[in-house]
Amino acid sequence: MINKRTEIGENIRKTRLEKGLTQENLAERMCLIQNNGKGGNPQTVSRIENAVNDFGIDTLLVVAEALEVSPQSLLPVTDSTCEQTESAFAILLQTEQDNGEQLQIILSVLKQLLEIVDRQ
Repeated sequence: MINKRTEIGENIRKTRLEKGLTQENLAERMCLIQNNGKGGNPQTVSRIENAVNDFGIDTLLVVAEALEVSPQSLLPVTDSTCEQTESAFAILLQTEQDNGEQLQIILSVLKQLLEIVDRQ
């Protein structure tokens, strides 16, 4: 479990840096989302990124919203993620008709999975 938390923390750090944010910037955004909008605590972000403290799904959702990314993109890549990607590609290749709605769903899932894979 600690390894997963470490991977999530690393993904959060990578995403934060890609977005050009400091820990203080991210903490402020999280604070705005959570409640009062008064300054955030950069130590909280540091603890999350370094897997020092446990954090729950609510915190993960707030961090994702503050980073403007999907929560899934912050999660570690697993074998099932790779299997889902392969399955989605197989479906795309088998689709001979242009069924717009199905294709949009598949493309959306693929986009999310590729974002996760790119982070690794």
